Amino acid sequence: YAQGKVKALKEWYQSEKEKLKARLSFPEEAILALSLKQIRAQNNEDATKILEWLLSESPNSGNGYYYLGYNEAQAGNIKHAKEAYNKALTKNLPERVKIVIRNSLKGLSHEQTSIVEKVLEGIVSTDAVEYGIAISKSQDTIYFVRHDGNWGNQNNPPSDILITVRQNGNWQKPVLAEFSMKEYNDSDIFIAPDNTIFFTSNRPYQGKQGEGNDIFKIEYQNGKWSEPLPLSNQINTPNMESSPSTNGRGDLYFISIREDGIGMGDIYMAEKSPEGIYQKPKIVAPISTEYGEWNVFVAPDNSYLIFESSGRPNAKSGYGDLYYSINNNGEWQKPKTLSILNTTGSDLHIRLSPDKKYFYYASSERLESRNVDLFRVSAEEVLKLMN
Repeated sequence: YAQGKVKALKEWYQSEKEKLKARLSFPEEAILALSLKQIRAQNNEDATKILEWLLSESPNSGNGYYYLGYNEAQAGNIKHAKEAYNKALTKNLPERVKIVIRNSLKGLSHEQTSIVEKVLEGIVSTDAVEYGIAISKSQDTIYFVRHDGNWGNQNNPPSDILITVRQNGNWQKPVLAEFSMKEYNDSDIFIAPDNTIFFTSNRPYQGKQGEGNDIFKIEYQNGKWSEPLPLSNQINTPNMESSPSTNGRGDLYFISIREDGIGMGDIYMAEKSPEGIYQKPKIVAPISTEYGEWNVFVAPDNSYLIFESSGRPNAKSGYGDLYYSINNNGEWQKPKTLSILNTTGSDLHIRLSPDKKYFYYASSERLESRNVDLFRVSAEEVLKLMN
């Protein structure tokens, strides 16, 4: 293996069979041990090749499928992991091993695989980190956020807002959005019901020099898009503002860390006056708590909120779960977990498609993973749970 990896292994095994001129028992235990060594070294691609060869020689190897499932799960290939684990359960394995496999299946992300699907794999969802999305009303333009670091790492490179368009039925290679500045951290893209584009950035403006993310907007005026404009000082402060989302009236919901806050990050709402001016933001209760609230989305009709929160009791993930709150006669109800989507990783940045058929959101396997992708799920299924 050291001389030529799987190719060398196959050639060695074949030469031994020819030398002995007899049936040679496949060295399954040694090959399994070798694959496990590669898995632990995070050489997942090599481990896959080893195990696929093993299974071609020993198709009834329960441990082969078990190890393959474990390897695919470590690599973040959840669908393939589940397929391998389920095949392992059909093989002759001790019951104690099958119990471990069943527990592994329960722990995998995206348990609702029948309704969850990855967004434009290879174009939007890649090996990089993608964690925010906005879709134009015509649904032929997608904006999304990407960076090439590791999810949750404090030393990541700046994130960019990219754009892909559909031409003749095919989605084109993403390029940097015209308003995104590569040297700064641009994210939290949102397209409002009135077609205004909001995003956050730490770019300098009006004497402010990268002190924290602020909210900017772009409006379509006189047949063209305006330059990015920072929101007023009612909204943007010397602290952090993020995750802009508006309802049909134009009221702005966002996240901020402020002196009057309750927790690590809180949800604020600023009403929009008939003159188009945002009023003083108010903290949204009882949703904002001593825990962290992040990445808010408000329904166009203001009937519900969906947001990410970290640190709450009984959370499925320590990194961030999705929660929702229903608006009952103007009062936000106590949040409940959005169990249909929550995984053992981080789940966040949920958005509703313009035709209201799908929710789009980001999900990761573990905090330090590059495997953060964008997914979509039937809005009908999610709203059924919420109602």
